[in-house]
Amino acid sequence: LFRSLLPSTCHVLSVTRTGDGAGGWRDTWGTIQANVACRWDMIGADERMAGQVLQPFDAWKVTLPWGTSVDVTNRLEQSGEQFNVTSIDDDKSWPASLRLVVSKV
Repeated sequence: LFRSLLPSTCHVLSVTRTGDGAGGWRDTWGTIQANVACRWDMIGADERMAGQVLQPFDAWKVTLPWGTSVDVTNRLEQSGEQFNVTSIDDDKSWPASLRLVVSKV
């Protein structure tokens, strides 16, 4: 039953920042949790201005098992694509799952 409710898997990523020698830094994303059961549901496709250019913007709601350690500083990766965690719905009276809203990097 659990597998049918969360039929996909994804990886939870965390960032490591290292100095670039010029006063800035370089972000490197690494896997901190691999093959987490999940379900992806598209909640909207839109276009937004970014750098004075109209860019496609997709938002997804991702369901993970309750107790998965993830916050808005993390990313999710599925099928080689990365997604920023933009919000987390973890305020429930009966926690059975964790719901995230993510957007493609």
